[in-house]
Amino acid sequence: MEWPLKTAQKEILKAFDQFVIENKSFLENKKLLVWGASVRGTLLGMILEKKGLIDFLYIDNDERKWGNHINGHSILNPNEVRNQLQNTFILIPVEYPEEICKQLYSWGLKEDSFAVIKSNIEKSYTEEFFRQYGYDRLVIGETFLNETIIDEENPESIKDCLWRTYKKENMKVLAMNCMGMQGFYHMIRLQIMLGYVPQKVWIFVNFETLTEFHHMLSRTQHPDLLKMIAETGQIRDEYFQQYIQQAEERARNYKIEMQYSPQRTFDGKNVDNETIQKEYMKIQILRPLSLETEEMLYFKRILQVLRKYDIAGYVINTPINYQLAKKLYHEEFVEIYEKNRSVLKKLADDYKCQFWDMGDLLEEGDFVSMVTINDAVCQSGRDKILAYIDRNEEMEDGAEN
Repeated sequence: MEWPLKTAQKEILKAFDQFVIENKSFLENKKLLVWGASVRGTLLGMILEKKGLIDFLYIDNDERKWGNHINGHSILNPNEVRNQLQNTFILIPVEYPEEICKQLYSWGLKEDSFAVIKSNIEKSYTEEFFRQYGYDRLVIGETFLNETIIDEENPESIKDCLWRTYKKENMKVLAMNCMGMQGFYHMIRLQIMLGYVPQKVWIFVNFETLTEFHHMLSRTQHPDLLKMIAETGQIRDEYFQQYIQQAEERARNYKIEMQYSPQRTFDGKNVDNETIQKEYMKIQILRPLSLETEEMLYFKRILQVLRKYDIAGYVINTPINYQLAKKLYHEEFVEIYEKNRSVLKKLADDYKCQFWDMGDLLEEGDFVSMVTINDAVCQSGRDKILAYIDRNEEMEDGAEN
């Protein structure tokens, strides 16, 4: 069973591609192991194959992955190979590599036996966080804004489209994959504290971010990013320091991540993508929103901050493959989804914010993958999203005049 990977964050794609190009002659003469049979590991494997490096295996500490394959490459228990590492080089593309490096050192390996492949995501975000701009629009969001299509000739994200349309000098975009509402809250609060008070804040929201478990997942924490922002010395805030400590603790909680992965539900079983996607929807989408989850409480705090500082707030419901979801779960999906966006709209109305609903804006063909509900969108989808935002902007300008 394999999950189709068609999208990636541009910075990660560029970093992995550049690493392989720069080190290809060295890697060609080594037996290769990729540590991490996950999204980043899969992406690195795809790049290795494109560059002609097809002889490699995966290793992972998650025992539920052992014996499975990614695109034909076996996933092994690290302890199976630890005594067979002659002329072997280990590639580590994971987000939090520290524990893996400690494990390799405990095997007696030195740094010339492995490489951590890092991107500039945290650095780029930090630079954007402190960038001076015209204070017109502050855009906050996560994966939807960052994802690009892997095989697209000139990959462009929604973030790129927004900058191109509304001019980067007038718009700041703070987008980090999987970041939740507590992170958004601190980013907005600290921007105001630094004196970067925007006229408008656009908050791109998806319902997965608001679930009762999202705030606990390791991939949503980003402690390295938070520490990088703090280490600039430009922020002295005890509340933010407490948040960093919490993020570091939660980032180490890998077990809860395993509970909410549809792929792992079917490890070792021969199931089709529709079955996997239905399980994903059950976990992530088919859950009525509760106003008492941690994510929803921080979402309300965001809206309170915007109202306190008289900032125009825009709650933007991001598009999903509504037609595919309806095919998979029929009226059950429609009923829950419609109730959830009613909850979101009421919250926006209660705090005098605009609610822009793009939930069912796109057709199936506007998404890069036909088997996932909320994958990145093709050029046709990006065009429709920008046109929708333009129409709403024009309507608002007309109402003000």
